[in-house]
Amino acid sequence: MKNIFLAVDIGANSGRIVAGWRKGEKGIATKDVYRFPMSPVTLPDGHLAWDMDKIWENIVIGLSQAFVKHTGIRTVSVSTWGVDYALMSGEQPIPPFYCYRDWRTVKSMEELHALVPYDYCYERAGIQRSSFNTMYQLYDDVLSGRIERADSFMLLPEYLAWKLTGVFKHEYTNSTTTGLVNARTKQFDMELIRKIGLPESFFGHIHQPGEVVGDLTDALAARVRGRAKVVLCPSHDTAAAFEAAESDERSLIVTSATWSLFGIKRDTPLITEAGKAANFTTEGGVGYIRFLKNITGLWIIRRLQSEYNLTFDDTEWLARSNDFEGIINVNDPVFNAPPVMSEAITQYLAAHGGPAPRSHTDIIKCAYTSLADGYRIATEEIEKITGEKYEKLHIVGIGAKSRYLNTLAGEFTGKEIVPVPIEATAVGNLKVQIDTWERERK
Repeated sequence: MKNIFLAVDIGANSGRIVAGWRKGEKGIATKDVYRFPMSPVTLPDGHLAWDMDKIWENIVIGLSQAFVKHTGIRTVSVSTWGVDYALMSGEQPIPPFYCYRDWRTVKSMEELHALVPYDYCYERAGIQRSSFNTMYQLYDDVLSGRIERADSFMLLPEYLAWKLTGVFKHEYTNSTTTGLVNARTKQFDMELIRKIGLPESFFGHIHQPGEVVGDLTDALAARVRGRAKVVLCPSHDTAAAFEAAESDERSLIVTSATWSLFGIKRDTPLITEAGKAANFTTEGGVGYIRFLKNITGLWIIRRLQSEYNLTFDDTEWLARSNDFEGIINVNDPVFNAPPVMSEAITQYLAAHGGPAPRSHTDIIKCAYTSLADGYRIATEEIEKITGEKYEKLHIVGIGAKSRYLNTLAGEFTGKEIVPVPIEATAVGNLKVQIDTWERERK
């Protein structure tokens, strides 16, 4: 009987339960069990939030189907995007579960750095300045008084693992996205936390990927008709995707999905003035540091697909057949959550002296070339910061399936493109589970 492992892989656009098992000496085979759509909801007050009850019910459905389809399920692990969290009062979450694209942190980011300069934060944590970082979200909770109702907080994959087991553990890779982890000690930076004025009791010991969380609760095991252990994978989806990339020290990596996370693996943190100026971030990996930059990725293309009622293949074909030369800065905040993406692109081009789009095809072409240009900029920055030259660019994830985007990436960066069109987050999640199981059986 095969040993089966389940990846609960929750992304900002879709969630899925993926079964995996060892194939050969080092390979991993996967099979989708269950998929469901994901998107934030708009609350009556205009804020964006996640419907965690609906997400949890879909996870339970997926686990139930997995135990029907597979015998020999050994472990389960959860990965999601970073930064978002649940404030807890005892064993009850305090709604809402805010979405990182919500606008509430614009003010709190400014007020936090009036209290604690960004230079100080970056020197300790090495985390980019982005309004969605957990520390800005938590500081908004301080300013609003919401935090006074809470006695703990859990990042979303930690919350879901707690729902599975009744056991709570902070996990390293996702914790580093908070901006509150000391890059050198790999634990929460209590001095920084005190300066910001956050409750110190919220920030306990950080655990590494590969540790066991606990068993499925009896109630859940009865509901899904199966038992398994829950382990910590790299619960930040980008960290899981980096773990799936078979790269070397001469390679750049980009995880291509809603976000394009562009960077390298390093043994030690790299915290410099040049890195800070270019907004590079120092996040945790499985035994290494991920030095990378957030680039808005397929989010813009996905929004255009929805707006024009097109498939991904449609948008690629239209972009390939077009000669429009306008380029936008995909990282400009105006593209975070505009009401109409095509209008945001048109207005940006007009405001920055770019050519006016003649059709929706021009706008689609602009999105593709602009993403590739984002790769070019990040390549030049990382080579300048590290003083190294890189030969290859490994593209992992759903975006690696776009031959046209891969071609553009090669043209813009001048690197050999190594596309790895796998479900990288699920594979990285499963890899750590399988390694953990095999290690404990020896």
